[in-house]
Amino acid sequence: MSNQATKGVSIGAGDSDDDEFGRIPSAADVQKTNTVEIMPNQFGYDDSDEEEETKDMGTDYDPPTRTYGIEEYTMSDATMKLFERELGQTSQLRQESKAPAKMMQTFSGQTTETTTETLTVGVEVQINTNKQEKEERKGRKHKKDKKWHDKKVKREDDWATGTNRKIDPNYILEIKQNQEFETYYREANILPAEEFDKFYQILKEPLDICFRINSVDKHFEKTQQEIEDLVQKMKGIDELKDKYPKKLLWYPNNLAYTFNECSRGEMRANPLLKNFHQFLILETEMGRIFRQEAVSMIPVTLLNIEPHHSVIDVCAAPGSKTIQILEQLHQAHEKIPKGFVIANDTDQKRAYLLTHQARRLNSSALFITNNDARFLPYLKIDEHNNNMKFDRILCDVPCSGDGTLRKNLALWKNFNSHLGHSCHPLQLHILERAFQHLKKGGRLVYSTCSFNPIENEAVVAAALSRHIKQMELVDVSKEVSPHLKYRPGLVNWRVYHRGKGKREGPAWYETYDKVPNYKRKVIKETMFTDTYTMFNNETDRPDDMKSDPLNLRRCLRLFPHDNNQGGFFVAVFTKVLDEHEGFIYDDMYQMNAWDDPRVKQKPILDDIREFAEEFEKDLKIHEEKNNVPQELSQQNQILSIVKDAQDQQKQAMKDSGIVFGKMSQIYDNKEHLFPFEKLLETKQDLWVNLQLFYGINAEFPCENLYFQKDTTNCIAFVSEGLSQLMKCQRKHKLKVVNLGVKLFSKNRDIKSPGKYRLLQEGLELLMPYMNDERKIQVSKLLLAQFLDKINFTFEELRNMGHSQFEGKEPGSAVITSGDLYVTIWIGVNNVSLMIGKEEIKSFKFLLINQ
Repeated sequence: MSNQATKGVSIGAGDSDDDEFGRIPSAADVQKTNTVEIMPNQFGYDDSDEEEETKDMGTDYDPPTRTYGIEEYTMSDATMKLFERELGQTSQLRQESKAPAKMMQTFSGQTTETTTETLTVGVEVQINTNKQEKEERKGRKHKKDKKWHDKKVKREDDWATGTNRKIDPNYILEIKQNQEFETYYREANILPAEEFDKFYQILKEPLDICFRINSVDKHFEKTQQEIEDLVQKMKGIDELKDKYPKKLLWYPNNLAYTFNECSRGEMRANPLLKNFHQFLILETEMGRIFRQEAVSMIPVTLLNIEPHHSVIDVCAAPGSKTIQILEQLHQAHEKIPKGFVIANDTDQKRAYLLTHQARRLNSSALFITNNDARFLPYLKIDEHNNNMKFDRILCDVPCSGDGTLRKNLALWKNFNSHLGHSCHPLQLHILERAFQHLKKGGRLVYSTCSFNPIENEAVVAAALSRHIKQMELVDVSKEVSPHLKYRPGLVNWRVYHRGKGKREGPAWYETYDKVPNYKRKVIKETMFTDTYTMFNNETDRPDDMKSDPLNLRRCLRLFPHDNNQGGFFVAVFTKVLDEHEGFIYDDMYQMNAWDDPRVKQKPILDDIREFAEEFEKDLKIHEEKNNVPQELSQQNQILSIVKDAQDQQKQAMKDSGIVFGKMSQIYDNKEHLFPFEKLLETKQDLWVNLQLFYGINAEFPCENLYFQKDTTNCIAFVSEGLSQLMKCQRKHKLKVVNLGVKLFSKNRDIKSPGKYRLLQEGLELLMPYMNDERKIQVSKLLLAQFLDKINFTFEELRNMGHSQFEGKEPGSAVITSGDLYVTIWIGVNNVSLMIGKEEIKSFKFLLINQ
């Protein structure tokens, strides 16, 4: 392309689909270059203010100019049509407007007082700026600057006085009103009438900040002592009043604290309070302290978890309760516990958030999955197709969340009385599925952050009624600390319908048979107090407050005005019999939840078949024990019925002409769907490399190392319990997000003989098995210098009197000082820390208190 063509610029080039309109003139069209200077305001836009503003910013300003490499350029028909469309002119424009300068002036539509134009080539076209418009623009800019300045002054004043600069306190009081909430719960009788006003008033007050100390962190005693020292200093300051942290006396080992939220102004005015706040932030980032609402800590404390237990948290995100479970698994201060926890969440994004939260604990006993809690897959643990069942299960189910009103301002506006109705079926489905995964003698905790009996006692009653022979509620009154005030569960409640505006007002219903048919899409039969009667064909319960056949009073209700916390509901179950126990053949299919035609959520045939197979095993043992003759044997009768039903179902699907099928059937034996693989099975040479380079002895349980199949970037270590779970059949049905703790990451430096480098998060687990080859003992002073500078050359270290790094092979290593150890990288002529900024801050704190 010629130089002339390079300088030529067409109006609208690149903005039109018309090639001719945006084309650059060819060399044949170009005789010489002419310049047309575009003056300010020529195209209806005055950029003089921008020029001044840009100069004030210290930026070079180049006024716009357009260069046209054309002396006379006859536009194409397509281009001329576009101009005519915009200008509404006749074809006369074709004859009069040949020069680009005149065309641009006509297209701009500007009218100015003085216009000097020359249509000959090489003459500049100048248009004077409208002075009046310029003055108006300056005036508007001045007003805008003044408005911005006033806002800045007000913001600084608000910071100084402690006033919230974003939300007016009076506005907050105004939005903390919801007439439907007040009416609904006042008439629901969840509390004595004389307490309701106090209950409603405290919901409008801010929720206290709560946090707990990580009890399995090896430095937790130092953290606790630091907190106690700060608290003692705060108590001596009159201005703080009661805003210093106080222990939650009901929490085990007094490792949880609560204190009133402080404004920014109060923190700025008091350096001690500000330092304490920064201390909490730092310790939280390092996993030594966890922020968690007080009532949210209760469910896990009632699970009574021991280090060898297998646990599943079916609705785990964002992870505060999962971390609490991990603490209890590690309570014996074993870095590799025998038990494990599966943390599951339906939402993929929340599952990955859980991964981020759990990294603060660095546990090898954590397995994170992303499955629908209503359909958690069964895992076969042996050749007899026995299902894996869990010692402990936590069901902190999705709910309306009205117990969180003190911290959730949006709910004041969004609450309506049917939120609980929509959550009820989902909650019931999740709880029943969890029942099936619970081991005999195991414990399950069901919890919500709601006051609504439709989400609480109604779900518990419906689930218990369907599994009356297997499950029962546990009396935990002796397990709960006397410092925690709670109320027993409700026995009687009514179900509400908000009506249909002016046509029909709201109504309360005590029994399902009184609900009109058109309201039964919202109101379900399982929401009523007669659930037990409905499922068990018993006479109606006596209509009195003492009747409690399901022991619903064993549930715990926590109200905000009792403990100055949020609202919560907890129910603790135990399994007394497995699903296939407690039946004899004659009453196997007598009235129970599966045969009740009113129950719409029935198990699928696959689940019934598993049930029948378990029954056949027990029946075989029973007949052999009682010497039942073969001709009188009743074995395979139930199973044959189920098989026939499955065959009929398959034939019906085939006859329909529609392709049916589940992914689990299509890929029933596809092990590649499970993304992790044992390291020693396919990468034994890699383990030998790591063992030799880092001096790892033979006692290390290398059989518990896994890597992701599609990438070998990281190698993770899992506990013994998780290793057994990995051997389960049909494990590919689990959508795995993360597992265990990462020990090694792929090394990108080809100069190092070690193929993988050490990771700080797995260092504590690996250190006891490493020899001194890649461990370097340093002084406390040198560690502090590393934390400040991060990188040192060998020459700098030699001048400081430290030559122990030289002679080491390039690659990852560890420096230790006392009980602190940090990963480093030894290069060809330098040494660098391999930890993040927040970890550096934490190590500095620990070094000071060492």
